[in-house]
Amino acid sequence: MFTLIHELAHIWLGESAGFDLNQMIPANDPLELLCDKIAAEF
Repeated sequence: MFTLIHELAHIWLGESAGFDLNQMIPANDPLELLCDKIAAEF
């Protein structure tokens, strides 16, 4: 459920997900943190 809401937050914000392809981990940027916070509220 968390992941679904996290991805919906990206859609609602109109911003693509940040991802570090070199290390294959999510990028450490403010947008990802905001989407995490939105998902956590649900």
